[in-house]
Amino acid sequence: MESKTILARCHDRGIALIAVFLVLVFIFSVSIAMLQVAVSQTGETDNTRDREQALMLADAGLNAAINELNLNKALSGGTTPGNPTANWGSQQSYAATSTLNADGTFTVQSIGTVSNSLNAGNITSVQRKIMAVVSLAQAGRFSRGGFAKTSLTLGGSGGADSYDASLNQSYSQQVAGAGGSNAYHLTPNGSGGNMASNGSITLAGNSTIYGSANPGPGNTVSTIGGATVTGSTAPLASPFVAPTPAYAPTIASLGAYSQSGGSGTITAGTYRYSTFSQSGGTLTFSGVVNLYVDGSFSQGNSATLILSPGAVVNVFQGSSASFLMRGGGVINPSQVPSNFNVVSSSTRLVSLAGHSDFYGTLYAPAATVSVGGTAAFYGAIVGNIVKYSGQGGFHYDKSATSPGIKGQFVLLAYWEVDL
Repeated sequence: MESKTILARCHDRGIALIAVFLVLVFIFSVSIAMLQVAVSQTGETDNTRDREQALMLADAGLNAAINELNLNKALSGGTTPGNPTANWGSQQSYAATSTLNADGTFTVQSIGTVSNSLNAGNITSVQRKIMAVVSLAQAGRFSRGGFAKTSLTLGGSGGADSYDASLNQSYSQQVAGAGGSNAYHLTPNGSGGNMASNGSITLAGNSTIYGSANPGPGNTVSTIGGATVTGSTAPLASPFVAPTPAYAPTIASLGAYSQSGGSGTITAGTYRYSTFSQSGGTLTFSGVVNLYVDGSFSQGNSATLILSPGAVVNVFQGSSASFLMRGGGVINPSQVPSNFNVVSSSTRLVSLAGHSDFYGTLYAPAATVSVGGTAAFYGAIVGNIVKYSGQGGFHYDKSATSPGIKGQFVLLAYWEVDL
């Protein structure tokens, strides 16, 4: 009887031991499963974190590119504005590139990268790419009709006044609407032909500035002959800053451009030439054209540039050569000066002496700018030394803008591209 009791107890203990073992196996299995879930979730969390960090890095690269375009200066990594790169060790980095489009906007691509090989189960490298289109909200506006860093000389017989091309009326129409020149020069539009220099101002001949002529601090206005100024001749309170534009085309050169006759066309787009020479014939532009010229720009004889309706032409020139326009000049039928802009980094001569009235702007703050001939000038000028001797008169367009005078770039569109 006692032996049976002992066997029963052993049997019960065996069953209990098996039950405990099964419970332990279950607990162990659950623990392994929970650990696997935890590891998986940790990897997913790491991946999500890295993707968000990569997107923030790409966004930082975009903002850095826009800042460089606004400053016209490369700040980090890249050698040209709008192409910054940055890295933080081997784990975090961004790289952005900016491409000039035919319409004057920029396409910016920015890639953010996060590398993380320290955690098991996660992706070791994550990249996010964003694209954006940025544009100048408005090209910079000229504050005066003529400005010179070193000295300004105004001669000829036409004098200087102003008008406003944004009113969709020609200069002649605005004069006629005021009742003629004498009455027009008393109006706000007509009396704003302002000139300034960080140095001296000299007026010669029978020229009259219908507006102010402000020399640099400590300098004066000299008049020779019957020249007069209707407005203020007080010196500027401080020198005016006109930075030389950086010449940094991002496309390859097409070589030298040369035309000696016939007719040619340049359609909307961005072009770069080592030199530009037109000694005859006509060259017609359509759409928005950005023309980069590394070296000399010359026009002579009867050669003529023609803007078709709606065309906008921006000529950018490097620092090593002269800009000479002494042929038929530019035919700008819209009569809007901001539709033809010369932005020169030249330290040499920028000269206009064409046969046609010139409707355009000249921004060449490091060059000697000379404007002569019998044709009239409509627009605005910035130069280092400015010499105006035209007989047709200088007419400052108060609404004139130039891509050489930097405004602020703004974001037009933004999207992410899968990698």
